[in-house]
Amino acid sequence: KNWRNGKARFLQRAQTLAAREKSSTRQPEIKRSRVSPGKTPLLKPVFIAFILLILLVGGGGLAVSSVQASYPGDFLYGVKTISEDIETGMMVKPENELTRVMDFTDRRVDEISHLLETQAAITQRVQNRYQNQVENAIKLALAAPDNRVVADLTQLRERVKQQQEHLTSFGSRTSMNNLSVFEAIQSMLKERLGWIDSGIGNPE
Repeated sequence: KNWRNGKARFLQRAQTLAAREKSSTRQPEIKRSRVSPGKTPLLKPVFIAFILLILLVGGGGLAVSSVQASYPGDFLYGVKTISEDIETGMMVKPENELTRVMDFTDRRVDEISHLLETQAAITQRVQNRYQNQVENAIKLALAAPDNRVVADLTQLRERVKQQQEHLTSFGSRTSMNNLSVFEAIQSMLKERLGWIDSGIGNPE
């Protein structure tokens, strides 16, 4: 009952947001900094963005490839995730954002697969980021125009189902230190697929 209630709340909240999106023309938002005089904003995102800029300007395609090929625990992994957040934050068209967020979920599955293969620990941060991006994709699909909601949810369902099947192939090879996390991820995917099916069956 708890997960059903959670699903209902999520779908209701997501559909409410979708209705708001459809009732108004989406405009790029200009976010103003609320830093008080004399105070310095958080440096970590700025520092990572600075590193990213240096890599892009100085290293070209090789630097970008190095960032995108990084895995949790690597020096450049923080740059990779921050660049994803910056990219999605700058997008104006929801359909483009949905495509990229689905691509990012594929990245998370690749990272989780790598950690399972190498028997390195899957951190809570990686697990949460994957779950958050799957849920964000569901919200974006529900926010699509009425004539595209079912198609977007169906496409998302196929993508998540493929990810689930891919991760399932690691079942017998999962180390004991990752077993509980692996099972939690599989449970999450099964549950979110149920949410997507509910959205397809009741897109309004």
